[in-house]
Amino acid sequence: EAIHYLARQGRRRIAYLGQAHSITRLAGYYRALAELGISPLLIEVDDRDDEQFSAARDAARRFAELSPRPDAVQAYSDVMALGFIAGLHDLGISVPGEVAVIGFDDRRMAEVSWPLLTTVAQPSREVGVLAGKILLKKIAQEMRPPEGWTQTLPTRLVVRESA
Repeated sequence: EAIHYLARQGRRRIAYLGQAHSITRLAGYYRALAELGISPLLIEVDDRDDEQFSAARDAARRFAELSPRPDAVQAYSDVMALGFIAGLHDLGISVPGEVAVIGFDDRRMAEVSWPLLTTVAQPSREVGVLAGKILLKKIAQEMRPPEGWTQTLPTRLVVRESA
């Protein structure tokens, strides 16, 4: 949804900021780009949670050296997106003027950042409720459903100022 939104905004060079092994989110990025006929570009960031902000801020320098430079970035998380935006600010690169940035998670900080962060919201409460139900079924030793225990819940794009 985020990649298609960026494309509708006229963005054609859309990079992914994150880890090469973030399989689910990266797969969605690749699938959307394939649907749009756009080439992928991965800007890799160290995946240690306590360093995500700083690592993404450092990644802005590598981003600035790319030629041609992407005009949009989908980040693995809001923390990475905000670190990346901070790095872009350090370099004088305008968000969303020169590059649109979208995060993932819809953390509270996305509502108070500058610019306000466009992000993909996860249904965190519903995930917790569903996980609890599955755990109770497993504790009760219920049979595994034919489709397995894994379930997918829908996300939604929250459009703010960064994209």
